Formats: sequence, structure tokens, C-alpha cells
Amino acid sequence: MFDYPVAALAQFGFFFFSFYLFGKHTPAKAGALAVLTGLLFLPDVTLIRVLDVVPMDKNKIVFLGALLGLIFRQNKHFLEARPGSTLVLIMLPLLLINIIGWQTNLSTLLSQGELQPGLSFAWVLGQSIDDFFRFALPFIVAKALITSAQDLRTFFYIGVGLGLIYTFLAVFELVMAIPFRVFQLSDYLYSVPVRPQFRYGLTEPVVFLSLGHSLATFMVFPFVAAIALLKSHATVDWKGITRVRLITFVGLLSTLKVASTLFGLAAAAGMTFFKTRLLSTLLWLAALFVLTYPMMQVVDAFPEDVLVSIASEYNAERGRSFAGRFYEEEFILDRMGSRMLFGWGHFGRIPDADIVGADSGEPGLDAWWVIRLGMSGLVGVLFVLILLTIPVFSIRRRFSIIESEETRWLLCGLMICLVIRIADLLLNGWWNSLPVFFAGALMGISLAIKENPYEALNLVDGPQMRPSRPDAAASQTRR
Repeated sequence: MFDYPVAALAQFGFFFFSFYLFGKHTPAKAGALAVLTGLLFLPDVTLIRVLDVVPMDKNKIVFLGALLGLIFRQNKHFLEARPGSTLVLIMLPLLLINIIGWQTNLSTLLSQGELQPGLSFAWVLGQSIDDFFRFALPFIVAKALITSAQDLRTFFYIGVGLGLIYTFLAVFELVMAIPFRVFQLSDYLYSVPVRPQFRYGLTEPVVFLSLGHSLATFMVFPFVAAIALLKSHATVDWKGITRVRLITFVGLLSTLKVASTLFGLAAAAGMTFFKTRLLSTLLWLAALFVLTYPMMQVVDAFPEDVLVSIASEYNAERGRSFAGRFYEEEFILDRMGSRMLFGWGHFGRIPDADIVGADSGEPGLDAWWVIRLGMSGLVGVLFVLILLTIPVFSIRRRFSIIESEETRWLLCGLMICLVIRIADLLLNGWWNSLPVFFAGALMGISLAIKENPYEALNLVDGPQMRPSRPDAAASQTRR
């Protein structure tokens, strides 16, 4: 902590910043500012640990600060979201998965050249605390903050504004890296350097994040949010800046990540050429594919050779990348054996997980779902994917009572952001809990539409929304 005094001051000061926001603004605006500002601008360094095993990284600090701001400054609003029932529904299955994983991994294991000890109850406690911060807390916070189309519009406005700022910072880093070879704002401000990654002869920008991949997956969000706002006939004007789609796309391009840029272009094409009902159906199918993908790989039913062949014809490097990802999956699946359902417990116990891809110079596993499979088994992977995809299925069911095209565009925008992030988990790492936040926000709106359609669907500066069924508003009570 004392090695990073500015970083420590920023992380501890975030709690006071969060309290200030929730005391001054509406829950949706305060929450969007707290969560997005914290994830983007706090230093990406771990300074303290809980029980010596659970790192209190930036992600945990941000959502804990948002939770405390809600509890102490917006308590009534927070309780209306019924956080207790949501906490039980998420944490009880995770706790059971951890307990079963503990009981099936009591003996020592030779892995990664070392004798790994068996799991203990302390491991169960530490893993459950980590699962709470990673999965339950962001979902609960988002479900309490985003409960209407107007809340979602506010969230998108703030996301676009911060995306514009991050575009400037990313381009600035990219340009400054030309004369200096490596130029990182996190190092200059917080003395927290990030391992540089080089692509196309340039240093990938990271700004205040941990990796270029993390920056790329974020920059898809303001680009999609800008399109959704404009499709919903909202005026997006930040200090006279009106070409938000173009600017945020420049920010996406500046990350130098082909996959994220293609995700963003696919989202833009879908929102340009498809109607909201068809687009929401396609997103429903995409979410279903992500949910079933691990099972298809377990039973060897996914045509990976065809995909690698197509990717290789388009770009040899992309083909090698896809082949490497599939190799990782096969490598781990072949070693799961009796641990297929509940895993080995933690990364160090996954047999030979540290040597995968050693020939490429970057040993270790890449895809989140493969890492989670080794740690908590197929049951653990599927539960997290269900948590992330159920809100997509739920909100798609509500489309029949949403008459406003403006509201449907906002919801489609959030669905796209969520589906892109969970699809990326099949290829890359977790990075942060923003996809869980997206899922919680979708679920919060879906439940609000079910209970009070008129209030949930109304946009303050748009046409008054009424449910398709005349008796729907009267038959439902405010949450």
C-alpha cells in the first residue's frame, strides 16, 4: 500500500466520492457515475486482501462503494429492489458448488510441478466471498439502480460521456507511444505500470485499465450506447460534441483489437438494418448459443474445425488464434475426468494449466469459461452463464407489452452490450464485473415492467408509454 500512496488515496477516497454522488443525485445517475467512473479511473492495483486470500481489487472496491452509497443514502430505494431474495438466489447455489468442490478435493494433488494441498473450509469461505463480490454484488446493485427506461437512458448518457473522455485518453496514449515507445497514464498518475502489449508496430493503449483487452471490451459499450440513444430519438450533446457515434468508434479503433471492433461493427449493422423485434430475437438466440456452448464442447458437438478453416481463409493470424483457443478447451476437457462437474478448486490445482500455449510464448489459459471450468466445473460455468443470460430471455418476453420503439431501442442496446460481453467470455478473460452489472440492469427493468409497466416504460422527454393490455397498469402495484 505504501508503495502506491496516490493509488491508495484514490481507492479509499472512492468511498467518500460514492457517498457524495448518492446524496446529491438520483440513484440511477449516482450509480452510473460511481460504477463507470470507478471502473475506468481508479488505479488497477490490489492493495489489501480479505482473510489474506481475497484480493480487494478495483472491481470489488467500486461495487462495494456503490452498495454502501445505496444503503446509507438511498436506503428506501435499495430495499424496494428486494436485495435479500436476489442474494439468496445467487449465493446459495454458488455456496453449494463451493462446498461440493471442497469435499471432492480434500486430498493433495501434484500439479504444475508442485504438490498442491487439498482444499479446506477456509478455501470455501474465501471463494464464496470472492463469488459474492464478482457475481452477486454487481447484479444486486444494478437491479436496484436501473428499474426503468429513463434510468437506462441516464446510464447510457453517462456511459457515452465517459466513453468520449476515454476515446481522447486512448488516442492520446497511442500517439504519445510513438516517440516514447511506451506511454501509460496509469504509470504517470498512480505509479502503476501495466505490461505493454505491442500490435501493428504500436503500443496498445490501456489508460487506467489492466490490459488492452479490457479497454477494447469497454469501448464497445459507449459506441453501442450512442447508437441506441440516437435510435431512440434522444439528443446526445456533450459540451457541443454531437458526432458521438463517430468519436466513440474512433476510440474503439484506437484499441487495436480486431475482435472488439468487429463486435462493434456487427452491433452497428444490426441496429441499422434490423427492427427491434427481430434484433431482440437474434440476441435471444445468441445468448442461447453462449449458454449451450460449454455443453456442446463437452459432448464434442461444436464444428470447431469448420470455424478455424473459415477464419484461416480470411486471416491466417485469426485462424491461429481460434485454433489456439480450441486447443486450450480440448486440453482442459481431456484432464477434467471425475472433476468435470465441480472442478479442481482453484487455478493452481488445474493440471498443467500453466503450460498451455507455451509454444506461442504466452503460457496459461485465456478464455474465462475454460478457467472457470477447471476451477468450479461444468456446474459452476453453467450457473454463471445462466445468471448472465436469463435477463436477456426475460426482457425479450416483455417486448409484447412495450409499444414504444424508443424504449425498445434502449433495451436492445443494453442486450447487445451484455451479449457481446458474455460471448467474449468464451474467448477472453473476465476483466471486470460489468457484464454482471448489465445483466442486473436488464433484470431490474424486466421485473419493473412486470409489476408496473406504465412507470417502467415511461420516458420523461418522450411519448407517454402505456401497456398493451388496458388493465395491466391497474392490476399491478408499485414495487
